[in-house]
Amino acid sequence: RDLLGAAMCRPKHLRKSFMERRLKQLGANILRIQGLETALGMSPLPHFCYQTWVDFVICPIASELMDELDDKSILFPSPNEILSRTVKFTAQFRVTTAKQLLLREYPDLRNLEVIGSGSEGVVLRSLCTPELKYKILDGYRPRATTFVGSIPGHSRQAGSTILVSPYIVGEPYTGGNGPAIVQRLRKIQDTRLVCFRNWKPANLVVNNEGVHFVDFGRDVVAFSSKEFAAMVDRAYLSWRFPNHGDKLKQYCRNALTERIPQLDMVDLLTDAINDRQPDKDLFDLIDSKLKQIASPGSRILDFGAGRAKFHEHSGIQTVNYDPKVRYPGVINNITQVPGTFDVVLCVRVLCILPPDEFLEVLKQVRRMLNHISGHVIFTICDPRGINCENPEKAFSFGKTVSTGRTRPEWYRPLRVVRLEMARIGLEIVEEFEFLRVDQDRFEWKPDQWCCVAKACSPPRHTLLIKTCLMEHATIKPRVQHLIETLPCGTKTLLVLDCKKEGFQRGYAEADETQFRKEIEQLLLERWIDQLLEPPSQQAISNMHEDWFGFTPDFSKCEWSHDESGVQYASTFHGFNSCGTEFVLQVDSDIMVFRGKETPKLPLSLFEQDPLALTWSLPIANHKAKPLTAGHRFEVRACLVHIPRLKELFRLSQTEVRELIRSTHWYRIVDKVTGQFKSYRGGQLLPYFVHPQNDIKRNEDEYLLAIDAVQSGRLHPEQYGKVDWVGWPDGRGEPVVILVCGRNVPAGRMLRCIDSIKRNVLQDKDIGLVVIDDSSSRQTAIFLKGILPRNNTTFVSRRKWAGYQANMHLGCKTLCCNPKTVICTVDLDDALLGNPIQIIKDMYTEDPDLEAAFGGCVRVDKPGRYDIDETRPDPPRDARGQPYWAHIRTFRKILFDRIRETDLGLGSGSFVVRKESTLAADWAFSLPIWEQARNVTSLKGDLYLFEPGTTPNMNELNAQISKVVALPPYSRRTYNVAVVGDSNIHWREAYEVGLHLAEAGYIVSTGGLGGVMEEACRGAKKGRGITVGILPGNDPNVANPFVDIPIATGMGRHRNGIVALASAVVIVGGGAGTRSESSMAWAAKRLIISLKNVPGCSKDLADMAIDSRQRYADIPGDRVYGVEEAKDIVPLLKSLLPLYNRLSSRL
Repeated sequence: RDLLGAAMCRPKHLRKSFMERRLKQLGANILRIQGLETALGMSPLPHFCYQTWVDFVICPIASELMDELDDKSILFPSPNEILSRTVKFTAQFRVTTAKQLLLREYPDLRNLEVIGSGSEGVVLRSLCTPELKYKILDGYRPRATTFVGSIPGHSRQAGSTILVSPYIVGEPYTGGNGPAIVQRLRKIQDTRLVCFRNWKPANLVVNNEGVHFVDFGRDVVAFSSKEFAAMVDRAYLSWRFPNHGDKLKQYCRNALTERIPQLDMVDLLTDAINDRQPDKDLFDLIDSKLKQIASPGSRILDFGAGRAKFHEHSGIQTVNYDPKVRYPGVINNITQVPGTFDVVLCVRVLCILPPDEFLEVLKQVRRMLNHISGHVIFTICDPRGINCENPEKAFSFGKTVSTGRTRPEWYRPLRVVRLEMARIGLEIVEEFEFLRVDQDRFEWKPDQWCCVAKACSPPRHTLLIKTCLMEHATIKPRVQHLIETLPCGTKTLLVLDCKKEGFQRGYAEADETQFRKEIEQLLLERWIDQLLEPPSQQAISNMHEDWFGFTPDFSKCEWSHDESGVQYASTFHGFNSCGTEFVLQVDSDIMVFRGKETPKLPLSLFEQDPLALTWSLPIANHKAKPLTAGHRFEVRACLVHIPRLKELFRLSQTEVRELIRSTHWYRIVDKVTGQFKSYRGGQLLPYFVHPQNDIKRNEDEYLLAIDAVQSGRLHPEQYGKVDWVGWPDGRGEPVVILVCGRNVPAGRMLRCIDSIKRNVLQDKDIGLVVIDDSSSRQTAIFLKGILPRNNTTFVSRRKWAGYQANMHLGCKTLCCNPKTVICTVDLDDALLGNPIQIIKDMYTEDPDLEAAFGGCVRVDKPGRYDIDETRPDPPRDARGQPYWAHIRTFRKILFDRIRETDLGLGSGSFVVRKESTLAADWAFSLPIWEQARNVTSLKGDLYLFEPGTTPNMNELNAQISKVVALPPYSRRTYNVAVVGDSNIHWREAYEVGLHLAEAGYIVSTGGLGGVMEEACRGAKKGRGITVGILPGNDPNVANPFVDIPIATGMGRHRNGIVALASAVVIVGGGAGTRSESSMAWAAKRLIISLKNVPGCSKDLADMAIDSRQRYADIPGDRVYGVEEAKDIVPLLKSLLPLYNRLSSRL
């Protein structure tokens, strides 16, 4: 450009000659440069000729410009224009040179085509040898091809400047293909010849044979453990971030010198590469369990031994049985299996059997087991590692095994497996999982479910659940809850009351259609064995004759309910249908806690005492009550000895006939018990809690209460009471991680929870709240099992609620400290590195910080998702800001101020409008960002975000527009009242107002003179806002420093309004100030007083105005005394959030 500019300065007729002369000088300079390179021992790049560049690039540009330009119009070519022409020239010249060099070594090649080019050279292919490709290294370095020739199928020619390798046809690599990547890395590890330092998506192709590395050059180095580990890191980054371009290059460069957070899960790729013998690892696990339960001389049976692989692996002497395998040493006929055994192994047998064979094999295993001390070890393909539409329903599918063939397998929920084992007399004493790496996603996946069970007596009772059509909305989660918490019976029956209206203590309308739809699902998924329909008239007549000794007259009444509307016919119909000596009969609405161990029933009680009639489930207590008799019949939940109950009614037929219509049937039992006894106590678990109708009317709250009881989260006052007391307190740690998800695959749940455990391990200042939004019960139970034991609250919703409702539950209910910093995490994402400690330190170092967003890394595309913390535009106008992006951290008090309607929640309940779920993150993130006074962005890559199903963008934008159109929230500002003498102008009041205003608080007073005027004057000096609450009707009487005078016309009663500020500061004062302080105390406001000012403030400093407990969780609640005005603001920042809160319970 300098050369052209100089030419333009010459007269037009001299420009051409000047340009030619200067270009010749430039050519001479180029020759000197090349000579200098040779003298210094530098190798000039052979693909670039300086003089040709001048002839074909610079000269044409100069000629074009000199022909077009005149004296008045001088336009110079841009550097990009010169560069583009240069690149075009060098590419053409480079290819021509490469072809000449290749033909010099291989003169028979014809029809050469360019495959590609890079920093090292040009890659060519000839139609004469289409199976090969030739890389001409024109940017050659001596070490470039030292190791390429050692790769099978590769060679080097012409002094190592030409590399010959197979030409692989395939598609460019765009991500995924995890198993193929593992196979490629295994081959490299097995050959131990070379490693590739330039493993990246651009150098990979994919075809039916797998993933292939196609670019060989200077980055091929000798194999070593260090180089292989670095290559695995690059392979993982290329798999995880295939579309990240330059960002991926930066990750790979950084990984060479440091452990970057993006490699948090690279160990799973390494484990997948090294996982060559999964059967060996499983057999080692079984072997270790076997040595724990088997003693020397124990007889061991391998049931379904196949080719006796376990015997060959462990060397343990076993009797091998398999009816489907012909192999030496394996018995084929079960009648030839000798005697019983101390231990039976049943490894990967049950999962290949259809339902009828499944039950038969379980029974065979049980018969072969020593009845006194026998144990069995089961392993099945873990159903939690199989993704399916309905995890609660059994089905068959084809599974591809290691040999490549497909065999039929059966998926069964673990609940069904446990149920059938219990019913044949096998008690599980230990469960454990065998995990493998999912090569498609490089996550841990449950591969085998294993358990150790011991022989026991099969159950002798039937579980009878009583219900009615009024319970249609919650019947399925109720039954699931009872099945999960109560002892397993020989069968589970659901007995239905025949009433369709006029329910006693009714709380909802009946809906038979919905009820039967839910029951159909319960039967299909094997939660219950049978629904007992209301008995017919004939059945009712037979029941009365059988139990009560008379035939009812149906012309008078239906004889199914007593006069008060309580049913009894359906219950006794259920008793007759059970067919067992014992019946555990329960109402469907009770809430049960079972504990960690398998619950037991005291059946021995009925053997020891032949007069024992019933035993009631206990209520919640800290320790078990003594076993005592003489109690009333507990109809809500008790174990009944059916033959004795029938005998009782037969002995009292006359009394029963008189009372059956006028008295509840269970109260008749109390009246005619005679010598029979009803017991209570004797054991702590399982206990039950009874819900009142008030909570059952709100479906969502009732289901949350069921989950709270099942998890053992009780209000402290619940112990010793049968009726539901209320909600337990929430978490109060300085930092709480809030995790939400629904039907997340097991591998992703493990990934998320493991990343959280790295952050919260042993840190008592960090709490964890996990909300599962109505996943399958199997998924929810698995999630609960992998959570940390300490500082964790787990909620399993029984019906879908939506993300907004879960945020509402987690932030407003399960967290109780307004100052808590809440960090939101999606269950299908993961934390990178240690962001929680970073967040905790940020909020600790800056107590005024109220919100921090950012640190999100998307796996599908590159980009930064940081919110502009300067907030140049109103947040609702800044649609380009990523308010949806993780991590989102904020003080709980900000969320508490968001209206439920703005979250898309229904009035009075946590029922979300489904159409608003698309913009769920905007619904709460935007108001939080608007309210926060002090915000910042989180820097770095802290959160791995993996998008799920792509939403309809039109619908998404429409929902975001609705959120943005809502009225904006104001910046959160506290109003602090300053009260004191109206006739003394204390200097301290001026300082209080000044410090409050400088800290951003609104200063409110009574609006008149004295302390009120001085506080307002100080606030105006600090450029603050002042409010005057005046006693009279005239706003003009306010002191001159009041911005907003409010004339109340209330006289001294206006003191009550002044006292309702966010906080009250006392400076001196007399009787009026004392009244304001007392009303602020009664209103549970924060009160601060100056000790160094005589009067009310000095008298009340560090005192409690009365003995009431205003906040149970604020120890030392009082009027806080301070020495100087400057001490007030730090105290406000520390305590004000605790005193300005919403309810921490539902």
